[in-house]
Amino acid sequence: MNAKNSLYPAIFTLIGTTIGAGILALPYTFMQSGFLVGAISLGIVFVITLLLNLFYAEILVHVKEKHQFAGYANTFFGRKGKIIATLGLMIGAYGALLAYTIQIGIFLHTLIPSVGAFHFSIGFYIVSSLLILVSLNWFSMIETLMVSGLLLLMGIIIISGVPHITWSNYAQTSSDLTSLLLPYGVLLFAFSGYSVIPEIGQLTDYDTYKL
Repeated sequence: MNAKNSLYPAIFTLIGTTIGAGILALPYTFMQSGFLVGAISLGIVFVITLLLNLFYAEILVHVKEKHQFAGYANTFFGRKGKIIATLGLMIGAYGALLAYTIQIGIFLHTLIPSVGAFHFSIGFYIVSSLLILVSLNWFSMIETLMVSGLLLLMGIIIISGVPHITWSNYAQTSSDLTSLLLPYGVLLFAFSGYSVIPEIGQLTDYDTYKL
């Protein structure tokens, strides 16, 4: 797959990494903090994560040796930077992947009770790992199809829910300071997609314009 044809799979790969279980918590956090506060928080976090992704992409373009996040931390900050980055990645990214794997097993078990949630989780882990090992391009194609289906489903849910909106709910704002700060942690998790930037670099052949 050349860089021209891999732009859209790269976009869908980033979307698929960014849109995860975090979006399921957004309605609750917006309800607790108020729509206006939640919307402002969303805008702030969106700009921050966008800049972080762009800065990371710039590193990929201008650094000759290609690494993952921990490797770049080692290049710029030495061994201590690599250790901190590795620990952060293990706790953050791998912890999230573990949570997703467990949750997918529970979800599939709900649909098919005859198979245990643990077996579904193990099966999902094996299949997804094999897809990545076989080919990044193949995995990105699967990701494109899955994200397209997810966006279509979200669009249907939003359109069907519009007639049931209670507009008075959007005028409510919490006066509790902890509730006002509540959206930031959830939004930072929901918008986090930096871990897939190196793979996007591979898909686009590290093209400056596409990255």
